[in-house]
Amino acid sequence: MTDRDEKGDEMTDRMSRRFGSESESTEETENTQETKSAKDSQSSKNTMNTQTTQTDKSEETSESAENVNDRPSVLMYLPENQKEELSLRFDELNLKHKRQHGEALGKNRDYYPAVVEAALNGEKTLEEILGVDE
Repeated sequence: MTDRDEKGDEMTDRMSRRFGSESESTEETENTQETKSAKDSQSSKNTMNTQTTQTDKSEETSESAENVNDRPSVLMYLPENQKEELSLRFDELNLKHKRQHGEALGKNRDYYPAVVEAALNGEKTLEEILGVDE
């Protein structure tokens, strides 16, 4: 045996004493992998259940509940007073809507499209568009 081989064996021995023998390490690795597999399996089941629940819920909701990130966006520059009034008006309508329907309005999903619709058509008020009694 060469000097290099002896040093390698010495290092292996030291590492075995420090971190356990190779067989213990292999058993621990196998146990860890089995535990991880079991957790991954459970996680997959939970994910599938969640996805099924989400699919069921999405089928029940109306088209207005679509993901707003899928819609085209428009950037508007408003004077500070209009921006503040828009925000306050949303808060007021949201509170009324929560009291009447038990759920919050989505600012981007519900409110902003209603504001634009009311401005463009002028036939309905925001309350009528959003289904809030005055």
